[in-house]
Amino acid sequence: MILFGSYARNEQRQFSDIDVALVADEFTGFGFQDVGLISNAIIQKQFVDIEPHTFSPEQFTDWNPFVQEILRTGIVVGEWGPAPQNQSMHM
Repeated sequence: MILFGSYARNEQRQFSDIDVALVADEFTGFGFQDVGLISNAIIQKQFVDIEPHTFSPEQFTDWNPFVQEILRTGIVVGEWGPAPQNQSMHM
């Protein structure tokens, strides 16, 4: 998980969301599809302002200008290993 955007730059404002990049084999890179995999974690009240940006490993490459910006300005705040087989992804 990589924190990026205004919070990573310490430029957040009152209504800024918290941008995080998430990379996992299970992600398609289409947020509306991927949100189902992480919805249990992000629907909790304390996570309301988090804006997840999901990527598959193949999409998270340095040729992508958006990924370049995340890598240049972002802060790695967590890493997880592979999920145990027969279990859904948890955060």
